[in-house]
Amino acid sequence: MDCIILKDNYDLNLLINDYKILINTTEFINRRNGPKKLGWLSIALHSCNGMDEKESNRLQYIDNKIFKPTKNLKKCNYFKKILKDLNTDIYLVRILKLTPYFIIAPHNDPEFNDRRKMIRCHIPLITNNKVYFWIGEPEQKKFNLKKGKLYYTRVEKKHWVKNESNEDRIHLVIDIKPTLKMMEIIGLNNLSIFKNYYNSNIDLNHIIKFEKIKSYENKKSKLCTIIDCWSQESNDKFLQLMKKYINIGKYRDIYIWNNYYDDKEILIENLKKIKSPIFNIYLYNSPYKLLKKSNGRLITKEIIKYLYKFNN
Repeated sequence: MDCIILKDNYDLNLLINDYKILINTTEFINRRNGPKKLGWLSIALHSCNGMDEKESNRLQYIDNKIFKPTKNLKKCNYFKKILKDLNTDIYLVRILKLTPYFIIAPHNDPEFNDRRKMIRCHIPLITNNKVYFWIGEPEQKKFNLKKGKLYYTRVEKKHWVKNESNEDRIHLVIDIKPTLKMMEIIGLNNLSIFKNYYNSNIDLNHIIKFEKIKSYENKKSKLCTIIDCWSQESNDKFLQLMKKYINIGKYRDIYIWNNYYDDKEILIENLKKIKSPIFNIYLYNSPYKLLKKSNGRLITKEIIKYLYKFNN
């Protein structure tokens, strides 16, 4: 899964309108030495410390850095809405221009090696069917990204781009922390990644999905608790714990790994009865047996490790 559509209903007219506002007041920065208006150029919209000079415009490791909107983003209402609606941490965001007949040479971006920490997304604004994106080595896959869609692209693999047309290719390029839903879509929650935690005879294509139990629509917490359920007795203890949290007002998100699969409907029914204004509940019902009981908590923590401060 090297190139996947995450969302496909952006308003192309609004995208282009913001782009026109931007280029009427801002000059592109050439990402390489050469003619100022030729090649591979960029405008920073969100960057390290909100700076928009050449160095802040470059991809970098995100650890111990603060990313903020640049003065350019403040002009663009639709771009701001897109970033807000992604509902996750935003890192480097740029408008990238690839001029006619120009090639971005094969390279890989190791900053994206840990895809649970950061992924790259593209929204093409101006493009055509003569612009190609290759990903992979030794087997290369060829992609042609369409306007107005949000794509995930796997850029820690070797990739390169060629504009074989006579017009600029303009993309809104967004580096973000993936949400839980995005991780499911791009394959980070496939059971094949965690096969060493299981007994044999499992479906390696199975996706570990945590479904939100709808009680209250609360905002995501900064804290979470991971709980595993193995029997009716453990389920009963869990429900008692929920009541305790409500009584003492501990705000958090609760992730439940339920290995008591045969009685999952009973657990779901009981969870839906909990009307809590202080936490969200996410449930995964595991159909396969783990090698150790603690493995459910370990897998859950691996999946959501960058989304929270932990309190197990």
